[in-house]
Amino acid sequence: MMDDLIAWHRIRKVYSDTLFETWHRAMSDHPLPPTVSFGDEPEIGPHIDGERLAEAPEVVVWVTQGLADQLLLTWIVFLFDRFKFDHAKLRVVEFEHSHQKWPLVTIGMLSPEAINRLNPGAKPLGSDQIEELRRAWQAYTASDPGLLVDYLADPGLLPFLHRAMAELIYRYPDVRTGLSRWDEVLLRQTIENGPLPRKITGYAMAFSDTPDWVRDPYLYDRLTKLGGLGPSSPLVSLSSSQPLKKQHLVEITDFGRKVLAGEANHVAENGIDDWVGGVHLTPDTVVFRDGDRLLMT
Repeated sequence: MMDDLIAWHRIRKVYSDTLFETWHRAMSDHPLPPTVSFGDEPEIGPHIDGERLAEAPEVVVWVTQGLADQLLLTWIVFLFDRFKFDHAKLRVVEFEHSHQKWPLVTIGMLSPEAINRLNPGAKPLGSDQIEELRRAWQAYTASDPGLLVDYLADPGLLPFLHRAMAELIYRYPDVRTGLSRWDEVLLRQTIENGPLPRKITGYAMAFSDTPDWVRDPYLYDRLTKLGGLGPSSPLVSLSSSQPLKKQHLVEITDFGRKVLAGEANHVAENGIDDWVGGVHLTPDTVVFRDGDRLLMT
């Protein structure tokens, strides 16, 4: 379980910096600005008493049905537990649809006017809902994927949260292809809308209808790991051995086509070093999925 806020911040910083550097190289010809940083000190840690949050009459969290937003809510409950804040003052504004009735997966999909018009109002969380958010956070951060399976077996009281957490299953490699869902999407977009990486990732985001909506830095990182110097049998070829940049060309390899067709397995051929929440996937600890269920051994 993730209980050390200092450690959490350091892990997040390394990962976030890596994603941003990958994205910046792919989108810009200019060097990475030296002022860009996620900071060396955690914004909230054991050395901070949380006085402002502790004294606030209420704390309002704005979320959509997207996985990232729902995980934010679980993190806030963890934070309240960690600092012994009063959960009774926690309020949630939860958006379901845009003005065009599209499912909302990020607040960024709404204009300020739409936020004001569609605002459903802030609602308190009951004790049973707080407990469910705790269970979801534990399931997400646990090193044992069985906790996620156990959590999803109970429909719970928070349908947005349950639906979003179920999307984590698809970040595990498919038993036939060894691909996560996002890896499969990137390969298909490489065929349909390549070879420029920004078009591949752009179409991947634009045509995603899953609550597990991600931004282009994550997709650039995944695309890079499908090719380059990482896999012994790359699934995509890059026009340069240098880090992926916007002018580089990306094309699917013969092996990548075989994997997409279910005739080869990416993990069996190239191994794996990946994370799904707190679960570290390696060749010795890999957990596969079959459709929408994990194959637990």
